Amino acid sequence: MRIALPTIHGGLFVLAAVISLAVAYVNVGLATALVAAILTAVAISSFLMAQFSLFGIELTRETMMDTTCNTKTTLPLRITNRSRFFRQGVVISEKSEMFPGGRLNIAVRSLRPRESMMVPRSVRLIHRGHFSLNRIFVYGGDPAGIFRKTKVFQLPGDILVSPRTVDIPALTLRQNRKVMPGHDGRPLGIAGLGNDFFGIRPYRHGDEMRFVHWKSTAAKQHLMVMEMEASTVDRVAIVLDTHAPDVGIDDYENNFEFLISIAATITNYLSNIYCFLSFFASISNEQTADIHGDATGVKRRILSVLTELRPTETKFETLLSNSLEMMEPGTVLYVLSMSYSPELVSALDLLSEHHVHIHWLYAPKINFPYIDAETPLVLTPAKIKIDRNRQNVPVVLSCRTKIEDVLN
Repeated sequence: MRIALPTIHGGLFVLAAVISLAVAYVNVGLATALVAAILTAVAISSFLMAQFSLFGIELTRETMMDTTCNTKTTLPLRITNRSRFFRQGVVISEKSEMFPGGRLNIAVRSLRPRESMMVPRSVRLIHRGHFSLNRIFVYGGDPAGIFRKTKVFQLPGDILVSPRTVDIPALTLRQNRKVMPGHDGRPLGIAGLGNDFFGIRPYRHGDEMRFVHWKSTAAKQHLMVMEMEASTVDRVAIVLDTHAPDVGIDDYENNFEFLISIAATITNYLSNIYCFLSFFASISNEQTADIHGDATGVKRRILSVLTELRPTETKFETLLSNSLEMMEPGTVLYVLSMSYSPELVSALDLLSEHHVHIHWLYAPKINFPYIDAETPLVLTPAKIKIDRNRQNVPVVLSCRTKIEDVLN
């Protein structure tokens, strides 16, 4: 346990006590002696009270739940007074980059002898990521506030703060084929290329011999072929821009964080329906996240990448060109970019020609300025020269844009 140290004004008080002792030593007198004795007695008694103010105080960390950005959560602690005496109020402080301002301070009332109390510590977390917590500081002192006592507790704990998501009622997904509803409201299969058996029909010119159903052919005395059920599963892809020079200057309310929230919202929505989801993003200058599979199955992996994702030096045009070969015709592609260039437009037009349905969301950093609570927000709209002859025109986003409005 550390020794009690003077506070700022307490240091001035101690200095005054020392000066009064020096004056009383030089100019011996009743008045100077009384002043010196009173100041010295107060300083010594305050030091002793502060030194023992945290005696018997114990702190434990309760179970923490993972949460999402911009959501109010609790980081509970339990404080216990194991002594037989009352303990005055203390301040619990913890440092972490996930807290607003980098520190969380909570004042705790005085504790009765042997009392144990839960401290919920409600806080709105604004930074995503995986955070490891450890040291917690408990500050006590004397009633006059002249000295402060510090006790450090090593309480390891981990918490995962996922990207912010919003609930959306629907998402624009273009069906690749027409699907007829059945009597129970669910879609009926249609003939086409797939893996599931659909039916048997007479042979038509151009049918492959591998689909000939020989048993039916023998019974009908002419060629019969098997039809397979066409796939009606939507294919959705998300390509996320991580180019560091295009990221806004605000630590939290920037275009990069906004696009991550959009990607997380899309992933969360698609996990509740049956579709094939692909996700592309640069996670370092040499490595790319390339995730494919059923949306429900890959949701956890994608959200894990989005939670830890940081800006890189990889240009978005490079990332998009590397993922072009993975885009099958009929794919619904969400392009989440922080840049706008002729190369990017040409690449997207090429995808459109291959029957990829594109939703382009463009978040320029000029539309996400630094936000100061004491200064009115001045938004300068981005001036973009758009070629109207192109097939793809982006939806321009800003810090005033609502995710649910864009995706609906």
